Amino acid sequence: MSFTGFDNHIKEVLADRYEVLNLQGKGGMANVYRAIQIGLDREVAIKVIHPSLVNDEDTIKRFKLEAKSAAKLSHPNIITVYDVGEAGEIVYICLEFLDGTDLAHLIREQGRLRVDQLLTIMVPIASALAEIHDHSLIHRDIKSSNIFITKRGKPILLDFGIATFKESSSGTTLPGTVIGTPEYMSPEQANGRSVGPESDIYSLGIVMFQCLSGNVPFAGDSPISTLVKISQGIMPELDQQSLEIPQWLYDIVMKCLAKDPENRFRSANDLLNSLKAKKIVETAINPKGKTANYDAEILELNSKLNHSISIDERIEVLQGSAQTIREIYRLDEEIEYLTKIKKFQADLNKKYQDAKLTIEKSIDFLKTRSFDEVIHQSQNLGNNYSNIAFYNQYSSIYSLANRLKEIEELLPKLKSSENFQKSSENFIKVLFLISSSIEQIKNFDFVGKEDQQEILQNTLHYNDLFHEAIIEHIKNDKVENSEKKPIIHLLLETIKIQGEDLARNKELKDLLIDLNNQYVYKNNKLFRIAKPSDKEEQMDSKAVAKEPLKPLNFNQEFNDIINEEFLKQTAVKDFLSTPNSEIAEQTLNRIIYLFYSPKVKNNGYQILMKLGREMIDHHKKRYGKFEKFQLGEEVLGFDEINKEFDLDTAGAVKKWDTTIKEYLQKLKGQRDLISDEQLNTVLNQTSTKLLNQFKNYFAHTLLKEV
Repeated sequence: MSFTGFDNHIKEVLADRYEVLNLQGKGGMANVYRAIQIGLDREVAIKVIHPSLVNDEDTIKRFKLEAKSAAKLSHPNIITVYDVGEAGEIVYICLEFLDGTDLAHLIREQGRLRVDQLLTIMVPIASALAEIHDHSLIHRDIKSSNIFITKRGKPILLDFGIATFKESSSGTTLPGTVIGTPEYMSPEQANGRSVGPESDIYSLGIVMFQCLSGNVPFAGDSPISTLVKISQGIMPELDQQSLEIPQWLYDIVMKCLAKDPENRFRSANDLLNSLKAKKIVETAINPKGKTANYDAEILELNSKLNHSISIDERIEVLQGSAQTIREIYRLDEEIEYLTKIKKFQADLNKKYQDAKLTIEKSIDFLKTRSFDEVIHQSQNLGNNYSNIAFYNQYSSIYSLANRLKEIEELLPKLKSSENFQKSSENFIKVLFLISSSIEQIKNFDFVGKEDQQEILQNTLHYNDLFHEAIIEHIKNDKVENSEKKPIIHLLLETIKIQGEDLARNKELKDLLIDLNNQYVYKNNKLFRIAKPSDKEEQMDSKAVAKEPLKPLNFNQEFNDIINEEFLKQTAVKDFLSTPNSEIAEQTLNRIIYLFYSPKVKNNGYQILMKLGREMIDHHKKRYGKFEKFQLGEEVLGFDEINKEFDLDTAGAVKKWDTTIKEYLQKLKGQRDLISDEQLNTVLNQTSTKLLNQFKNYFAHTLLKEV
């Protein structure tokens, strides 16, 4: 942005403290400049209050409160305040300079965020909010444009310009005054009532809603109309199916957006714990409800991964997982990674078999010769050894000396690897050299036991250094996971080939598993590797192994067919995108009824039943292995099919038709509360709720054929 006369004036007034470089942006209360702090040579942001507001005592008070509020806080995800001051008529705050973009811009650019992107941002921001509340502060202006994402991806919470202390009902403003950004206000804030931490939690819920859908739920033609919608309107529900939002995240967002503050999370820490655990943390005020989580599916998938023998089997397990789990844990990226190293591992296995054969020949040679013969033979061999890919293998003491020398040269290289393939090769090469050396030493029958033990201890010293190098590499924050994962994965595969009884490989395996669980897949239940010594993990694995056919989760089967088949049908897409004007003309109830009624041909009902029968035909063999199925919270046997819900009978068809009409009758009573602009949103919401009710009929109709 170009400088104005006022900007040049600021540059002159602050010249003894700061070198003002350029204008970064303009806000409603202040301008922000990029500058260098003289003496410290530190890049900073200078926030200067607009000249038109310097005589406004309330504005000045709020401006200084921002500095006071933020200065009380020390958190990696809250912007740091360096200084606050006045120079003549200039009032300013000096802040850390951030390079990147705000979340609002990121949402506009991408349309909406993936679940993993949202968690990367919201977990740190919820932590920052908890820090704010712990200091008896309420932010009061949580919004996407006040969450900044640095170029390194670090989220930072900004702008404490209207923050207030908990003990003050309305900070520096008069009771009943509304301050904040309308679209993100809680109902109590919109009504000018006093606010607590729950208000910030509501605003963060709006931000999450915006991240997932691309839009804020309430937006009017003017600030007043927006506030009216917030105060009186019906919260639009997220379109869970088409947006592929996991149930646990949907529940968390909806809990944040409860109209009554007492029904929200009671603290930012509760919200933070829920986001980390991927399920709602219940409170005394909110009794436990039917909150979906994926612990059972994750446990089963984890067990299958732990029992996978090959990369192909591991890929097959990941590809067969539920769509929601694939999204949460970014399994497509994991599959891509495994495919990438598959060829590398195939080459590695071949080289190992060749090297193993050479070692066996070497050991046989040593067992049948005397010490003098070996020395004589090694001198004759000189450097004419067999060169097999990574490894130099010899059949003498001379070979052992060279192998140990190569280990010594390789160890320092483990700390600085250019790419994952090179680093993996180096680690595996050292492991093989150490293992083969020890294997060879054990067969030195022609030397005395004391000499053999001394040689063995010297070699095991390299083994210890190798373990230390692995620990240092995996714990190093500067090393990307893309470097760490293949090292652990391929070393474990190498141990599998060599056997755990060779060269302290059991000890190394335990070390690699611990590093994988603590550093590479920290807080990730899905990719944790179970150790035989870990009784709890072992019991879990055995439990899964003993009950591989737990009840068929028909809830997931139904969700999959809706997401992957039903919502992709052209007729369904057309129905769900019906213009508001057309809905108003034909009436909302009529359009919905005609689409889901069992009496209408070629409608949504008919599409669902056709897809269901195709699903049963395709999966009948798999379904037939189960003894029971789970529907909602109930577990039923296949012999417990309820004929009242069997849509192949006239009674059930009539019952479903009545269910639709009764539901739409309730909607009719709320029609006056629904504006014409909200009709399509309500149509989508109603479709979601009807589909959830239809699941019961769907299951009892189709599963009787299994």
